[in-house]
Parts: sequence; C-alpha cells; structure tokens
Amino acid sequence: PHTIALQHCCCCMSASFTVCNGGSCTSNGAALVVRDIEELCAGVANVELTGCLGHCQRGPNCSVRSGGRSKVFEGLKKFSKLEAMIGGAIPGFELTDVQRKVSKLKFAARREEKASARQGMIGQALELLGPQSDAAVEQPVLLAQLLVMRAREVVKQRPSAALKDAQMATTLHPEWAFGQVVLSQSFEATGMLREALAAMK
Repeated sequence: PHTIALQHCCCCMSASFTVCNGGSCTSNGAALVVRDIEELCAGVANVELTGCLGHCQRGPNCSVRSGGRSKVFEGLKKFSKLEAMIGGAIPGFELTDVQRKVSKLKFAARREEKASARQGMIGQALELLGPQSDAAVEQPVLLAQLLVMRAREVVKQRPSAALKDAQMATTLHPEWAFGQVVLSQSFEATGMLREALAAMK
C-alpha cells in the first residue's frame, strides 16, 4: 500500500471530507481538523468546510463521502479517530511508524496553548525525521509541513529564521498553497513587501 504523506494517487480524489463549520464545531477546533486532514491527505482528497451537520454536542464533526456513500464522523478530538476516519475513506492510506508519531505531535501542537510547549513538540517531530538533508529526500512533504509550523511560531520574534524555514518548505512542497501564505507572511515580517506579494500570486 502507498503512503499518503509521500505519494499522490489520482484515484483517491473520489474521497471528500466536509468539516462542519457550525458554531459548536468551530469552537471545538473545526479549522484545526481541516488542516489536519489536508496535511494527512497531502492533496489526494477534497477537503472543505460546510454549514452545521447537526450532532452539535459531539463536535468537531466531519461528513465523509467515499465510494458513493456518506457518513458523519463525530468528536474528532483524538488523532486516532482522525486517522481511522481517513483510512476508512481512502484506499491504500497508511502511515509508517515515524509518520504516525510525527503526525500525532503536529495534532497535539496545534491544540497546545503554550508557545513553548508547541515549539517543543515541533522540535521533537523534526528530530524524529532525522537529519534535515535526509528528511528532505525521504519525507519532503512532512518536513515542509513541520517547517511551516515552526515558521509560524517564530515569524514575529525571529522573522529571518521563519523566512528560511518557509523558503525551504515551499521548495520541498511548491504546490502547497498554505506554504506560500506563510512564505508571504515571512517576507512581510522581514520588510520584503514585493516578495511577499509575489509569493501570493
């Protein structure tokens, strides 16, 4: 089976994930779930927001359509539930042990309120990938995602460091729109306004 975080498979685009954007689900981290799904699927499935799906006390919720069938998954507050949902919708979805550990750290970091703890988790995840030169070859998409997370953490305090991370991330994963957004923000933070505008084109 292929690994979603590394490979794209056109046949998998039949799967779609529609995350509830109602008030209850939004307050329970619907936007984070969208980011989680997008990064785990790495472009092989459609991910979008929608109006209330009901089940409001059990959010965040997501409607999944795959193989001509739809199902609503409730309470996506644990990485294990998210992974199981995606695995049931996308044929061949499989994470290696390292990818699972890194993805769990990303999931936790997005929900951590303390900046120091978030940065610590991102650092742990990067260490799991090993030397950056090796990770750039073996896990380019996952490395790009972590570099963008780190760039967002330090863009105000250390804009030059953020820019370096964002530039490498967009080199590794150039078609990733969110990476370009963070690159633009990093350019802006360093006073490079023309470059910031160009990154958004």
